[in-house]
Amino acid sequence: MWEMLLNENTKIIVWIILLVIASIQDLRWHSIHVAIPLVAGCAGVLLQIVCAKEAGFTIVSGIIVGMVFVGISLRTGGKIGLGDALMIMAAACYFSGERFLWLLMAAGGLSLVGFWILHLTKHKQREIPFLPFLLGGSVVAICI
Repeated sequence: MWEMLLNENTKIIVWIILLVIASIQDLRWHSIHVAIPLVAGCAGVLLQIVCAKEAGFTIVSGIIVGMVFVGISLRTGGKIGLGDALMIMAAACYFSGERFLWLLMAAGGLSLVGFWILHLTKHKQREIPFLPFLLGGSVVAICI
């Protein structure tokens, strides 16, 4: 019975729900509650262990990428938010290596388009929340 409930689709549904909540918070307050990446990471690790066969490599590679973003966040004084970096780290628990790379490329590309639109419209706000773009990147990674 558990195999029917805990499968790849369950991982994706859990990730999308948590990312939608985080994206809404990021849009409203330009920050997210620390519990969201914590819950996302813990749930992702559990679901990856139960659902997937390559859990170790995927989780470790995601932690490494996430740590790079945490380092960038600390080095830039928060220009890239710590919550963004932690959610990127959590994303690796939900996506396999290739899909995780698609997610990062799509999220980065979407955020560049968003920044470009802000620049063209001469919008005064130069900081844009990243998690909605991570959500878009997740949708792209799911569809590929």
